[in-house]
Amino acid sequence: MSVVRVGAAGTAAQLQHLFRDIPMVLSSPSQSNGIVDWIPDQPLIVIATPEAEPRVRRQDGTTGHYQAVAILDAWTSLYAPGVDARIDALTAWMRAASMCACHQEGGQVLLIGETDPIIAESLKRWDSRILAARELDERAETGLSPVFALACVWGRREAVTATLAHIGALDGDWSQVQTQIGPLPAVLGPVPIAQPRTVDARELEATQDRVKAVVRVPQALRAQLAQRLHSEVARHVATRTPGSCASSLTPRT
Repeated sequence: MSVVRVGAAGTAAQLQHLFRDIPMVLSSPSQSNGIVDWIPDQPLIVIATPEAEPRVRRQDGTTGHYQAVAILDAWTSLYAPGVDARIDALTAWMRAASMCACHQEGGQVLLIGETDPIIAESLKRWDSRILAARELDERAETGLSPVFALACVWGRREAVTATLAHIGALDGDWSQVQTQIGPLPAVLGPVPIAQPRTVDARELEATQDRVKAVVRVPQALRAQLAQRLHSEVARHVATRTPGSCASSLTPRT
């Protein structure tokens, strides 16, 4: 039996058995040597984690290229958390592939492992617009940014609930958003906010039962959403209503 994913150090150990006479460089912030910025333009095998890929420096001081780039464990992109997981994966892969020599000079990029076909197609054609178009279509269906304007509201549960109700996001004029698949609730959450690791007994009362929620509206109502949230948070502070409450609007992208 063998481990499916062994990490950068494990990969280096395995490759050393296959290429005994070729020098090897390991670049990763989690390793003892840390990130390697530059390597000489000579036969080397480089194992690097994302954003830790060394640049090739020629003898004349100019930047060179790798002769081959292999992107390992592509299957991990299928399980990465976050709304921008596919975008982050393509960004990292394109950055690594850009360090390889062009095809006319014998360069080769290998994508090893299963992944979302749309990411592989964007990388193969070197056209991020393919993934971007798919992302926009899916976010229009699910009511997510940047097709919709999103704002985060956080604080004590009762304060957050009151704020959402006062701006009309719970049962008012903004309680639903119209998407390509039909109406959806305007509010996502609220969900609990984890207690800070450094919290002590004196701070526990102020940090318990804290939640965060996301409210979404069409981009045409973005300015009105910001105004309603600003007015409601200001009213909450001015009236000294118990429980903290704050909000922020996601940047327009």
